[in-house]
Amino acid sequence: MKLTSVRIERALTQMDGRVIPESNPIVQELITIFGDHTFFVSNAGLSTVEPVDAADTDLDKVRIVRLARWADESRASLVPHPPINTETMVTLSEAA
Repeated sequence: MKLTSVRIERALTQMDGRVIPESNPIVQELITIFGDHTFFVSNAGLSTVEPVDAADTDLDKVRIVRLARWADESRASLVPHPPINTETMVTLSEAA
């Protein structure tokens, strides 16, 4: 899922890692592989967020979903894997 800049800022206050900017050339390749999402990179690898509740049209709460892990300790390349839902939730509403 794609997040607005405001929601990206809110998410980053509640999770480790950083967002991969839309202007980064790798984003087009990631979209081809994983779909159109906002992508985050952390010590654990590549992730995005998805709604916790499919019926939540306001997208108040999302779950971090891992998409790829680092190939080795150098963290120079990622190895894609099937999406893994984590237990980590992020609140995107203003009240967060």
